[in-house]
Amino acid sequence: MNKRLLTDLAIEKIKNTGIKEEMFNEGRAQVIIVNIGKEEELKEGIYITISFNYLYKSLDKVINKYLNKMFRLNKISKKNSCLIIGLGNEEVLADALGPITVKKCNIEGSREVYSFNPNVLGNTGIESTELIKAVVDRIKPDFIIVIDALLASSSERLLKTIQITNTGITPGSGVGEHKMEISESSMGIPVIAIGIPTVLNAGTIVNDTLDYIRQNKELSFLIKDSEDIEKCDLHNLIYLVMEHINLDLIVTPKQIDEAVKQASQLLSKAIDKTLHD
Repeated sequence: MNKRLLTDLAIEKIKNTGIKEEMFNEGRAQVIIVNIGKEEELKEGIYITISFNYLYKSLDKVINKYLNKMFRLNKISKKNSCLIIGLGNEEVLADALGPITVKKCNIEGSREVYSFNPNVLGNTGIESTELIKAVVDRIKPDFIIVIDALLASSSERLLKTIQITNTGITPGSGVGEHKMEISESSMGIPVIAIGIPTVLNAGTIVNDTLDYIRQNKELSFLIKDSEDIEKCDLHNLIYLVMEHINLDLIVTPKQIDEAVKQASQLLSKAIDKTLHD
């Protein structure tokens, strides 16, 4: 596993590791399920990755199907009460997926549902995990659904992947920040995390560009010493250079406002179907 890989996506972290995957086709989407055991480097649990070429209207049905599957695997019943958490800063579009989705979710229906947007440390001065724990201790839900914007290590995954996992989430882990995790071990109840990558590290764009050039021989003249480039580990090389020059940039697509609007609509619709039949 690449130690320098900056990503929140399990499917990227396990690439070329030989870890077994289950793959399913769901119309215009592809679904990969990975079950990580105690012996692996990734956190133990189940990771469901839904991949697609664009956000299409009926995608909520696929999300609903695999949310239901995750509920069954974690023995979450129709009677269990739920707390929906939206992580992120609503004032920053690339980080607003969680709070915007939660605002669209229906808390009235066939089960007891609560919602809470804890905002971010920079705005409140309080770790979001501490606020969530206080709410959990007060209202005592049976399980949590937490929604967050993620970081990808491949431009092909940007706004084209949904990750559902029962391992919880650690805010900011993709960019190397070490914050308190939101998980069953910290909350005392099952935590289902849902995320979509909305941002990339700038080094990823450089890496993807060089990869494209070396895979297309007619463009090799763009890189001097192309044979040496072919042999080296581009990903590690780029991040070493970026660390050396102290360059740490996170980028997002120019259509992020419309993408977050569409994604939040799909996620909230799927969550409502799963929670309220």
